[in-house]
Amino acid sequence: MSQKILIIDDERGVVLLLKTILEKKGYTVYTAQNVREGAKKLLEDRPHLVITDEVMPEIKGSELVKILKESDDTKHIPIIMISGRGEMVFSEKEQKFKWEPHNPMVKLRGDMPDGRSRETMLAAYKVDEFISKPFKTEIVEQIIADVLARNQGHVI
Repeated sequence: MSQKILIIDDERGVVLLLKTILEKKGYTVYTAQNVREGAKKLLEDRPHLVITDEVMPEIKGSELVKILKESDDTKHIPIIMISGRGEMVFSEKEQKFKWEPHNPMVKLRGDMPDGRSRETMLAAYKVDEFISKPFKTEIVEQIIADVLARNQGHVI
């Protein structure tokens, strides 16, 4: 049986790219363009892995993560957060690096974790892995395989 992956991202291009590369690897892929649609598909399709963006209209990906981790039915599902929220920029005034959003909409989405390291993002979002956009498809493929392998005992 093919492992099922649910991708939730409002960027159609990212969804199509991930869907294409993952289906070529033999995964069954379901997609949603917002958290509400993703939550519905999660209950219908019972994926083995959820990949979600953070910055989306209406509801953030991290809010979905919180809901999934609090439910006995879904807390075992591994989650990969993918986000292109910003980058580290050196502040001349403060003489240090600061995390700055690419898009002004990001600032309206609430607090952002300080730092950009993988460990910082995993702790901040309480997910199994974090991938920054833009990303290399080979890296995404390997991370997905690793997360699924680590969670094999938790099949739905």
